Amino acid sequence: MADRPDPVAMEGTAFIPAPEKVESSYNYALIISALDDIRKISNVSLIFNVLIDNYNYKKENIIVLYSYDGHNYSNGWFDNLDGPLNPDGDIDGPATWANIQSTIAQLTNDLGHDHQLAVFFTGVPWYFEV
Repeated sequence: MADRPDPVAMEGTAFIPAPEKVESSYNYALIISALDDIRKISNVSLIFNVLIDNYNYKKENIIVLYSYDGHNYSNGWFDNLDGPLNPDGDIDGPATWANIQSTIAQLTNDLGHDHQLAVFFTGVPWYFEV
């Protein structure tokens, strides 16, 4: 078995990044939110940053599918999930049924037995079209 990174010790709700952080090359995540509102983008941003800061996921190993068109209009950070000072967009595409299916199929193809995949859903509407 591969060595797993230890979660960072937390005091209350404050996250303390590990000074000896070693990024994981075997952890992947898929974060999906089909609705664009301030609570959903906050959830997505929180999960995105906890995976990077506390569980040592590589930013490029986290796939974010968001809203009907792949963009956030709910806050001033727009498509940046790790703060307004980072100019790069972190949303990889829209959270449409077809895009979710193709992303999962691609991950199934690409990831091996030594990889781990975390999947997080938030804001999936009852009228989600198939």
